[in-house]
Amino acid sequence: MTKNIQIPNLSQVKIHPVKFVGIYNTKDDIKNDGYTIKHYPDHRDDIDTVVINQSTIKMINAVKQLDKKNISIVDFGGGNGKMYNTLKQETEKKFDYKIVELPEVHKDLNEEISYYSVCGEINDKIDILYSDGTLYLTEKDVYEHIKDFCAVKANKIILTRSILSTNSDMKSYFTFVPALDLCFHIVDIEEFKKQFESYGYKLAEISYSSEDDMCFRNDSHPLDSPFISYYDVIFIKS
Repeated sequence: MTKNIQIPNLSQVKIHPVKFVGIYNTKDDIKNDGYTIKHYPDHRDDIDTVVINQSTIKMINAVKQLDKKNISIVDFGGGNGKMYNTLKQETEKKFDYKIVELPEVHKDLNEEISYYSVCGEINDKIDILYSDGTLYLTEKDVYEHIKDFCAVKANKIILTRSILSTNSDMKSYFTFVPALDLCFHIVDIEEFKKQFESYGYKLAEISYSSEDDMCFRNDSHPLDSPFISYYDVIFIKS
C-alpha cells in the first residue's frame, strides 16, 4: 500500500520554512554536536478554537461513521481541547474524551473531558486514539509512542500531520531544527507501518496532510532522497 505513494514533481513542491540540520543516530549525538535541545514546545491552542481542514475532516468523518452515540477518544497532545471542540461542533455525539498532556496543561474543562499524563494511565475501552503533529518531537522517540499508543488497544488510531520519510534507505534517524531548538525523530513510512503491524494494527489509509504538496529540507541530503513530508495515517486493530 505505501509503495503506491509517489514523490511529487519537486519543481511544484512547496518547501517548508523549517529546515532540518544533520542526520543523527541518537539525541545524545545532537547534543555532542553542540546543540541544546529544548523541551516539547510550549504552545497550546485556545479552548474555543475550531479547525476544519483536510486533516481534521478525517477525524470528524471517523467519529460520524461510528454507529453509536457515546464515543471514547484518547487525544495525545490534545492541549486545551481544539479537536474536542471541533468534534462537538461538527458531530452530534457525546464523548468520553481523554487528553494526554503535560501535567501543567491539565485543565478542568467540562464533564466530558479528563486529563492524563501518560497513555499507560488509561484502561478503559477506547474507540479512537488520535494525535496531531506531536508524534515526532516529544521527549520519547517515535517507537516508544507507537508502543504506548497500541497498548491503549483503541479500535482505530488516527495520526495527522506526522512527519515521515519515503524513498529512503534509512529506517529512522534524529535531526535538529536550529530555528526552534527542537529534535525531530524521522521514521520511514515502511518502518512506521511495520512497527504498528508488530502490535496488531494494520494500515487502512495514508495521504499527504495538505492539499498542496510540501516537503522539508535537510542540509545533509537532497530533497528527494529521502522525501520528507506531513502525512495523515489511519490504523485499525487487526
